[in-house]
Amino acid sequence: MEAQLNEKVLQAARDILNALIGAFGPLGTVALVGAGLLVMFAFRVYKDKRADRTIDRALAEKERTIQRLANQERTWRRVFLTENLKIDKVEADRLLALEGEYETPEQARKAVEAAKKKAK
Repeated sequence: MEAQLNEKVLQAARDILNALIGAFGPLGTVALVGAGLLVMFAFRVYKDKRADRTIDRALAEKERTIQRLANQERTWRRVFLTENLKIDKVEADRLLALEGEYETPEQARKAVEAAKKKAK
């Protein structure tokens, strides 16, 4: 059954090819097939570019969301430091500015203490 179906498909393709050769001649048929392939290639490139733009927009939106959440987190940390731990705003800002600059909390604490000693 499958072999018979494949035979019918091949016969239909031959009939179409013969009709094209009859209508456009051998060179016209080659040019028509080439133009069809060129159009399909151009459409594929267009779709790829469109997909790239969509991905770039999604990545930009992700970056904006990450930055917004990071700013929100810094704000909540500042509130926690000033309200719960009763640290003044200048010291809280200094601690938040040091965040990410040091690998361990001990290094950050030592740097803050050294800065305090220099300020006195």
